[in-house]
Amino acid sequence: MLRSFINRHIFLSFWLLAFVIGFAAIALMSVPYDINEVMGALDEAQKVLNLNYFSIFLSIVVAKTYPILILAIFFPAAPTAAALIMCAYRGGKRGVLNLLSRYKPWRAGVTAKEGITLYAVLLFAEIMVTFALIALAGVNHGATEVDRIIGFLRLDAPLVFFGLFLLATTTEMGAFYEELGWRGYGYPVLVGRMGSPLKAAVVLGVFWALWHFPREIPFLLEGAPIGQFLVDQADFVLGSVSLTILIVYFVNRLGGSIIPAILIHGWSNYILDATSGAGGELRHPFDTFSVVKIIIAAVVVVLAGSNLGRRQPGDGGIVDPVLEGRETDQREPSE
Repeated sequence: MLRSFINRHIFLSFWLLAFVIGFAAIALMSVPYDINEVMGALDEAQKVLNLNYFSIFLSIVVAKTYPILILAIFFPAAPTAAALIMCAYRGGKRGVLNLLSRYKPWRAGVTAKEGITLYAVLLFAEIMVTFALIALAGVNHGATEVDRIIGFLRLDAPLVFFGLFLLATTTEMGAFYEELGWRGYGYPVLVGRMGSPLKAAVVLGVFWALWHFPREIPFLLEGAPIGQFLVDQADFVLGSVSLTILIVYFVNRLGGSIIPAILIHGWSNYILDATSGAGGELRHPFDTFSVVKIIIAAVVVVLAGSNLGRRQPGDGGIVDPVLEGRETDQREPSE
């Protein structure tokens, strides 16, 4: 019965497994300590280098005081753990190796010149959007806010800024641990069944957002206003869908590599931290960054179309890791 369910609902099985693993990690982590106390410790650690709140390095520092925080790794790692389990179950060693090959910076059908060019375009675009957000912060909040963001990002020292920019975007726990699951496994499975990369990206973005719900439970239990929570979640879902469309475009163009997914996911979280205020203040829903992400996603769809830069399966196209290398029709019935 279980095998039949998994075969009929491959993506849903993956998502449910990721949800259960993530929920278990959050539940265990929330028992010994007050969540606000832990977040306060992360805030203090962040001031050392101004990295993301959930940088791998900061979590290690804070884990010295709150050892249970090591479980925080298992929450963002849940999608990747679920993907590895699914690939092992469905395709054995070959399926797992195919999945891990998504860590290559570019894959079949993409030349080194094309790959390097695409990464240069991605990094340039990220930095330009960052500068645009700083300018908009000045318009909306004045010079003091601009100075704060410049200090956070270390823009007064360009080499330090660029080094910390790369460090922050590649070592943020969500980006580093999640993406092999979401864009390395979840997206190829969905696009193989739905046919349209855009439809697959939208569905994946929604499920990606919903998977985060367990981390909100401690705040709800502490009495967070339901109305504000629902507005925040609506904003989060739209942001997740928008970011997924952008990520999927670069993943498609690079033949299925998840490195651009890590860079974009990590950049988004880093810039969110930089522009949302000092001391871990909650940002307003549908703020400037949310609107900018939606606009960028819309521009990508207009320029790239619903195919979102996807190559054909025989030319480095995105394929379910378990099916990769098989001489078979990659399109399967919809879930």
